[in-house]
Amino acid sequence: MKIVFNNQKSIFLTIIAHLLFCAIVISVFGNNCLLRPAAFPNLYKEYLSGAFVLAATYFCALVLHPVLFSKNRKILFVLCSLLVTLMSATAEIALVFHEIQTLLASQFGKATATRYIVESFLFVWCRDIGFAAFAFLYCETRNLHTIVNNNERLLLQEHDQLLVKTKDNTLQSINMKEISHGTQRGNFTEIHMIDGNIFYRYNTLGNLIDLLGNERAIRISRSQFVTYPVIDNFDNQQVVISTPSHRQQETLFISRRMSKQAIQLIHDHSVPMKETDSEPLAESNSQNAILKNKHYAKIYSIISQKPDCKVKDIKKHVKLSTNSIYRYLSTLKQQGLIEHVGANKTGGYVVVDGEMG
Repeated sequence: MKIVFNNQKSIFLTIIAHLLFCAIVISVFGNNCLLRPAAFPNLYKEYLSGAFVLAATYFCALVLHPVLFSKNRKILFVLCSLLVTLMSATAEIALVFHEIQTLLASQFGKATATRYIVESFLFVWCRDIGFAAFAFLYCETRNLHTIVNNNERLLLQEHDQLLVKTKDNTLQSINMKEISHGTQRGNFTEIHMIDGNIFYRYNTLGNLIDLLGNERAIRISRSQFVTYPVIDNFDNQQVVISTPSHRQQETLFISRRMSKQAIQLIHDHSVPMKETDSEPLAESNSQNAILKNKHYAKIYSIISQKPDCKVKDIKKHVKLSTNSIYRYLSTLKQQGLIEHVGANKTGGYVVVDGEMG
């Protein structure tokens, strides 16, 4: 549930950022004639000039980039972008052409008026090309970020590894099962390992928990999270953790705002997390312990009722992130309850026959 909220919050903030960008552009164009030809008595034309620029910019970003550039039609993308900016510049000059020509021709002559209009058109076209280039860089940055996230998600799914940085800013991968807890410090998160080592990751605490998954870690305050395996004891105000690297137990405090949700999640995950540390358990008992958790039981039930289902099918019925679903599926596979059949892209999950009586 928490992951869904974070995703909704991220989408909401993105929309707000775009609306703010549009408002700033239109406001600047309405109050600064350095960026556009002057529309002397017509304020609405000045704001409309900003709207033309935004229309061209977002058309390049939302239509041309994914349809052409992302499909390796780069030359066609450049030509179409130039055409769109040319149309935007032409429409903007057309708004004020009559007023500028009449005024300048009456005072300085027709030749001067024509030269000014041509120079203004070239300036406006170059300015619109600059906005289109900004949109292109924005899209490429987002695509690069998406590629990095996908590669990291693959690393998580296949090897259970997370990319972090050391104190000397060296990139390194760590085993997520060995994470003890973490603390948000400014624009980076300090990650404490079970063996006592400390690593750093430059993103928010919420994004890190999204990667770890709700079945592995719980956020106990705005600046701290803790993983379930290291929890020794807890109450409504604090969590007591213990790791091999600490001779004494460490206490982390739960914020009042997150207390109810945190305690409930710790209760929900206490059985499967404690079970993994108990080697003498028989395999059938271990499977029963796993299925006592509501999320494991729900996913197992979905697969039982709909064989060959994919992650996207499971996501329709549970309020979990894609990363969390993969984590649950990985545990169910390790316990021999389910298996993946077929190719990675076209196959699906099925229940292993004969494991649960």
